[in-house]
Amino acid sequence: MSSSFLPPLKSQARVKPGEAGKWQPQAGIAYTEVADSLTRPEIGTNTQSISSIPDMWARPLLVDMVLRDQEYPLHSAIKAQWKGMLAAIALAEVKRLKLQAQLLDLDTLQADALIKALIALSPSSQRTVYQSTERSKGENRNPWHKIYVFLLNGQSVGMTSPSTLVCPAEEGNWEGIPWYADGRLHSPLDSSEYLTEDDKIQLWLWLDNLKTQLDSQSGVYSAKLKELLNEYKNELAQELTIDPRGQTFRPSRNVAYFGVPLTLGDLDALNIPIQAKRNPSSVRILALGKSMNEEVIFIPDLEQLKKQWPTKQSVDIWIYDTVSAAIFDKAEFTKQYKGKVKFLTEDDIFTKTFFYLEGEGNLPGALLPEDTREITYTVDEQERHLTPLLPLESEVLNYFSSEELIKRLAFNPTTIGNQSAVRVSLTLPLSGGDFTIHREYPIEVNNAITAKPFLEIWPNFKAPNWKAYYALYFDNRTEATKQNKIFRAVFPEAREIHPLDLKDFQITRLDSFPDYILCQDETGISQGLILLKTPPKVGDQNPNKTWTVGVDFGTSFTNVYYHINNVREGVTLTPLHLQITQATQIERFSILYDYFMSGEAEKFPLSSVLTIRGSKEEERPVLDGRFYILEDVRAFDPTQDDIKTDLKWHPQNIAYTRTFLKHLALLITAEAAKNHVKKINWSISYPSAFSRSDKNLYKVTWQRIIEDLGKTTGIDHKWLDRGNPYRAESLALAHYFADEEGKDLLYTTCIDMGGGTSDISIWVGNRLIHQCSVQIAGRLLFSQFWKNRPDFLNQQFNTDLSDLSSSLRDEPFFVKLDGLLAAEGSKWLERNRTLMDDDTDLQTIVQLSTLGISGLYYYIGLVLRALDIEEKYTRKLNTPVYIGGNGSRILNWLDLSGRFSPDCETSLLLSRLLSKASGFENKKEPTVLSSKPKAEVACGLVLDQNVTRLTGLQDDDEVIFAGEDCEVNGVAFGWQDRLDLTQFQEIESFKLVGSDDEEVGLANLQKFLEDFQQAFKELKITSIKPLRQYDDEQWRNSLWTKVKRSVESNLTNLEGRNSEDVRVEPPFILGLKALLKELNSSL
Repeated sequence: MSSSFLPPLKSQARVKPGEAGKWQPQAGIAYTEVADSLTRPEIGTNTQSISSIPDMWARPLLVDMVLRDQEYPLHSAIKAQWKGMLAAIALAEVKRLKLQAQLLDLDTLQADALIKALIALSPSSQRTVYQSTERSKGENRNPWHKIYVFLLNGQSVGMTSPSTLVCPAEEGNWEGIPWYADGRLHSPLDSSEYLTEDDKIQLWLWLDNLKTQLDSQSGVYSAKLKELLNEYKNELAQELTIDPRGQTFRPSRNVAYFGVPLTLGDLDALNIPIQAKRNPSSVRILALGKSMNEEVIFIPDLEQLKKQWPTKQSVDIWIYDTVSAAIFDKAEFTKQYKGKVKFLTEDDIFTKTFFYLEGEGNLPGALLPEDTREITYTVDEQERHLTPLLPLESEVLNYFSSEELIKRLAFNPTTIGNQSAVRVSLTLPLSGGDFTIHREYPIEVNNAITAKPFLEIWPNFKAPNWKAYYALYFDNRTEATKQNKIFRAVFPEAREIHPLDLKDFQITRLDSFPDYILCQDETGISQGLILLKTPPKVGDQNPNKTWTVGVDFGTSFTNVYYHINNVREGVTLTPLHLQITQATQIERFSILYDYFMSGEAEKFPLSSVLTIRGSKEEERPVLDGRFYILEDVRAFDPTQDDIKTDLKWHPQNIAYTRTFLKHLALLITAEAAKNHVKKINWSISYPSAFSRSDKNLYKVTWQRIIEDLGKTTGIDHKWLDRGNPYRAESLALAHYFADEEGKDLLYTTCIDMGGGTSDISIWVGNRLIHQCSVQIAGRLLFSQFWKNRPDFLNQQFNTDLSDLSSSLRDEPFFVKLDGLLAAEGSKWLERNRTLMDDDTDLQTIVQLSTLGISGLYYYIGLVLRALDIEEKYTRKLNTPVYIGGNGSRILNWLDLSGRFSPDCETSLLLSRLLSKASGFENKKEPTVLSSKPKAEVACGLVLDQNVTRLTGLQDDDEVIFAGEDCEVNGVAFGWQDRLDLTQFQEIESFKLVGSDDEEVGLANLQKFLEDFQQAFKELKITSIKPLRQYDDEQWRNSLWTKVKRSVESNLTNLEGRNSEDVRVEPPFILGLKALLKELNSSL
């Protein structure tokens, strides 16, 4: 029977209603049975609590009651909270929770009235799953008198409970825990996003450890709790793909993680949370095309991360160490890991502002996404194109090569409001997958760069251990355009920058090819990056590929040959530049010629000219001096302060010579590297006219160059190891004639006629019997005669050299004439030589040049006679003469046809004078010109000295014959004697000796001029004229007086000098030079 005033009972209730108004005695358990028999009303699933009689222990008792009653309406909700709190404690370290515990020991606080009430109302000491190990008043303490309150982020969220171990607070704020949502704590198994596989395994093991400890406890309360723990473990096991029983529990090493030790009787499982596992980062940047020595992680926007990685749960995305995306807090992460790991954000990758060059295609050497062509902006209602500077910080280039980065970079047009804009996207390769970041920039007119600099890098290749890269920056704005904005180029890994104070140009030296250029304005503010195309790799093929390189450093021109696999070729310097900014071809070549290295293929021989524009006089190749290529010989001004010539002979130019040779060698090495060469064997020539000091200094210069190149180019440099690597020019030329042109040297004279010296070698039976070098060649045998006739030069070559002709200095004129005749001389001879034969100026040039070369032949004839006296040459016959070198081209000017031949009148004349000097019968021995003028010495240097027919190549017979009687320091030298000055430490006096009644002599030179004049009559030569004034005795006497005075002056200049420093010249040759000079000035 029921009453409307009493709550209804369950149908299976053990308590039965009695008679109204009648008292019945009941046992003490009746109250519990009555409570259990009442029918409870249905409540909503969102109900978190119920109102009850106020009791300070109501919450833990409610949790206890609800957990034990599966039919209780709040059972599922409370159990989920209970599981959630256990998981929070267990995974506190894993989830990086700021979960702390505070001890509340009621027995020590009894003075407080509230505490007294708590003690008085505390549940029975039997209502517990564990017993206290502490005693009070002779008995075990009530476990309810010692509890721990848990605080998360400083706010209480729960407590320990002797009956349920833990009790979550009714309205606890568990913010920061993944399974806290909608204002309440959930079971961590309610969503797959809450726990990782490892979390579940470790939580299972932690619960198992807790249950094991509970197994030692008895009673109804512990039995029910173990049942709940088993249920929890089973739920976890069902979600695992492996059996957790075979796994190892990972307890925390922090025994005081919660601030105080949690001692719950014999139970200590709550005190030991799970140790956080170090997981490999999911957002570690994966280097592409670069090697990384450290781990770098990218901190993504978590919302974007969810969108781009939709199949991954936050708990499975590891930021770093033990931090997952599910619990990531940027401020906390930065505080803990700053300095311990390197991490980047979008702000570390994208710049704040977007800069660009007006117009498209302004950076041909840069890498740009294809879609940049679609980016436009509007100015004055006109659509304009642009070339972007990449709005990226240079940091990103530490992880990606330029090519890899550009593949992942995209530009898309967009708008910001009504303004044109660009959306820049970069897809980062992260360890967990690709992740794309974006930034949008308005295209501001004020950020336009309206003037682009000239910018190039050399060489454009990568070779193992090559450490000699150079970049040229040139600001070509004029005064009228200085207001235009320009960017400056910064190379972060620059080894040297010269000059530091940028005015118009700057050269930067680097040890490695740069990946990018950092662009800055003139105040140093970054404007973006230029990514450079990765150059081709060279030198990684045959590790033994070797070039033998021969260098013929000449007064006017320098030539270089290489030899590999029985192939001998002249070196061509191919353009090895990376052109970064757009420029017209004319503008580009002009800047490169003046400030850097030629942008065109340049085939040797090339002019021996150095430019030192911007030099600090430190002899650094490229920075302090560069091999200067004559772009336009007519526009070339050799008088400029930064142009240096006469590098071979002028003693004051020794520093410039070293700089020239260093750059020359670097250019050759770069060409070799481009062709995958790994070893270079060097062979160098020198003129025998060098003094002993000159020879030693020149050899030491090359030795240092070879050593330095080995340190900076990654190529093995050494001297030629087969034969003599340091050879006289005369021997190298003879070797060329014998083994390259196949000439026999049975009895032969070879002459290498350059710009400053004629190097002579005499051979019998392919064996060297004498070599020497005299300082008379192309410039004194030919060029000086043009200097006095500038009008004729201007008429024929449309080049006004009158200013240079009038200068006291010969060198600038010679340099320019050499370049002009090298470029146009052959063509002029072919077209005009015959037609111009009657021209007075040309006749004088031809006449004096013929006279000079005839004098050289006359000296060779004297040498043959002297060798006959020494019994080294006993044939009593003249030799044929082979002539090579750049100066050999002069002989083509001496023939009416414009092409010298062995049977022309000039050849007959030369043979006659050779015979007159030697005294041997004139057999009309021919003069033969080389088929490769100026190539002979360089080519001869690379020929194999071990397989040649020639012998005596190692001989050091370089002591010249005097050619005229003279006296040195009182010691007499006959014309036939060798002028060996090394027997004297110092030159005290050097005089000509007269013959018979003459006070001073030049007997052989006077005899030469007489024989020269007579030969015209005897040979009936008509194409060349003899000296018209020669028959005038007064003219002759005046001429010889001047010549002798000039020779005496030159000899006097040698007095007081150390003999090893003297470039010995035969008095005959000194006289011949003086004779030509006097005739040139008087005719």
